[in-house]
Amino acid sequence: MIWTPRTFAHNFDGIWSWDGPAASTATYVVTMTQTYSGNQDMVAGLISFKGTSIHFVQAAAAASPQNVFVDGFTMAFPAATTPGNAIVVDLFMLNGNPDHFEVTDTQGNTYHRIFELNPIFTGNQFASFYTTGIVGGANLISIVVKPPTNPGDILDWAAAIHEYSGFDSSPVDAFGTGHVEVQPDVSTVTASAAAAAGELLHAFVATHSFHAGPMTIETISPLDLAGQVSGTFRGFVGGGQIGGGTK
Repeated sequence: MIWTPRTFAHNFDGIWSWDGPAASTATYVVTMTQTYSGNQDMVAGLISFKGTSIHFVQAAAAASPQNVFVDGFTMAFPAATTPGNAIVVDLFMLNGNPDHFEVTDTQGNTYHRIFELNPIFTGNQFASFYTTGIVGGANLISIVVKPPTNPGDILDWAAAIHEYSGFDSSPVDAFGTGHVEVQPDVSTVTASAAAAAGELLHAFVATHSFHAGPMTIETISPLDLAGQVSGTFRGFVGGGQIGGGTK
């Protein structure tokens, strides 16, 4: 299948996202790999979404410096959102406490948690949320931790937001996650999810203690040698972000 890069942001943490249509009904096994110098943790999610004529609209991503010690943060799209569309939010934070993400926005849309994990002992908490049938217009998305065990529970964070058209009202078909810890010089994380032909596969990966190097995504199964294209981002240390626009 063909993966299209959608977002990339980096600072102390980093986040990348891609999407693409499922070419056939199958369980998709996807790897995301980065080569660098040093050690880092990596987490990933893969989600299949149901809908009719799904299209990517726009996206944005951001990442914090190290040790910001906040209880939440906000994000905005490059342009106003369209009424009736859907929003997908991918999140990562370093947090040593058993808190949970809560996502709201200034349009009053209701966000549903797809998954949220904090692997034992790592503090690398990651999650994905969605909302459908949105109000539309200028929109500020707020991410906070609930309940805040201690003030400033979020040590550092990375997040990506995406707007899509064509989602079903209950769009999640399946999802899978993966994580690896303290990997030297190269990290590969694997996630898998079932999808029906034509559904949208949405993938993201986040790193803690970001290092320079390209991030690649590859479909391991099912094999599609004619259509397989890896989506590659070239990263560098020092802050900054990219987003997407209307396709």
